[in-house]
Amino acid sequence: MQCDHCSNGVFSLKTTRAIIAIAVLLLLAPNLYAQNAAARNARSFQQGRRGAIYPANPGLSPIRNPSLPTGQVGALRKIAKPKPKPVVMQPVQWKLPEGVVARVAMQDEFVTAPENLFSLEVGSVYRFKLEGIATYPGQALYPTLELIDRLHPPQGREWDFPIEIEVPLHDLALALRGAYITRVIYVENPQNALSVDASESNENLVFDVPQGLDPVTAAQTRGRALAILRIGVREPGAKPNAKDPFYFGLPRVDFKPEEEATATSGASGEPAANVNQAEVQN
Repeated sequence: MQCDHCSNGVFSLKTTRAIIAIAVLLLLAPNLYAQNAAARNARSFQQGRRGAIYPANPGLSPIRNPSLPTGQVGALRKIAKPKPKPVVMQPVQWKLPEGVVARVAMQDEFVTAPENLFSLEVGSVYRFKLEGIATYPGQALYPTLELIDRLHPPQGREWDFPIEIEVPLHDLALALRGAYITRVIYVENPQNALSVDASESNENLVFDVPQGLDPVTAAQTRGRALAILRIGVREPGAKPNAKDPFYFGLPRVDFKPEEEATATSGASGEPAANVNQAEVQN
């Protein structure tokens, strides 16, 4: 006697469906885990901004694992906020030793700007070229600048309030000698701001963190991280192009309109502080 409900055809179909369902779950599991982890990291980050103590390892950033590649902070923040939003541009201004010029990677070339002032997209990574270092003639550095947050100036005065990316000659020299330097620029929390005089120099607003401690975490304990600068000795193998991973897709760059560039800029507000970390490469 043969049972119609237990025919080989039905059993085979059910087995096939089960295998397909398991395969789909296995394929989706990593993505679901990554999204859930990103959401958890985002919640931890928001709690940290409100002054809560980070529940994770104190040497590890809740929004960035030091072992992850450049660009993960901005990517995680985009995942944590999936609603489509207009592109947000934030002016940044390089503060460099005399004679040093910053050039941003654009299609087939590195482009300079008056006063080393550029407007970059929040959440993106940019490749720059720093050249004209007096003590190292003919040599250049190619740092990355990852913009992870923005300032909130009065409407229409965005160019008057750039994020300042200050790099002293000492850091440039260290990088040219083989060190890898990570510098995090952040806005201080007024409730625990440093009591220092920065009216003449920003040197007192820079503090070093030891190797093994994530500089992003160190910055977040003091305020709100805005940008991550990484300087090493890596050099490009070809001209800038969007397909080369070295250039991170060549994200959008805006330049200050000529009518504004010719006018004197207003006060730039309180200078941003820096967390600095240098690591000698073997």
